[in-house]
Amino acid sequence: MVNQLDDPENRVIKPGSPEQSVLLTRLANLGPSHMPPLATSVLNQQTLDLLREWITGNATNYLSFDGWQRLHFGSTSAPGSSRAEDADGDGASNELEFLTGTDPLLPGDGWGIHFQITGANADIHFPRIANRGFEVQWSDDLSNPQSWQPLDVVGNEPVFALSNSVSVVQDSLTNVLFRFYRVKILEP
Repeated sequence: MVNQLDDPENRVIKPGSPEQSVLLTRLANLGPSHMPPLATSVLNQQTLDLLREWITGNATNYLSFDGWQRLHFGSTSAPGSSRAEDADGDGASNELEFLTGTDPLLPGDGWGIHFQITGANADIHFPRIANRGFEVQWSDDLSNPQSWQPLDVVGNEPVFALSNSVSVVQDSLTNVLFRFYRVKILEP
């Protein structure tokens, strides 16, 4: 794969364009720009094929915040369209509506977290949206915004899935007086 790494049109991942996706170029090159920069003499063709397929397939469905603004508000500068605003007054900012795939102009359309206590465990249920990473966090002190930390349990890694699903992350409440939970949503 021939690619000039300094091409201004390149991106880490450029949906629909494997030739301008620097991550793929660096994985497919055994030279000094190879990633990861480890001593290796063999390319992982299965990984390269999977990444190339994703770049030309599902990654092309990714919608940036600017594209989302144009889709829902007609332009990136329309009244009520900024990240911080809540166009439908439902308590969710436009940024949260973008990340969760809900309609910013429909107050009844919301994304939610549900909890269930089962024995000595707390089950945190939430919709996992395609092309988003999710991380359950906990705190025992709501007065301190710095106290939030990732829940250290299996299944709480921020994986960017190709399709929507429902996730359940389980936390043991053994030796815990109380805990607050939230889900951090990450953009690729």
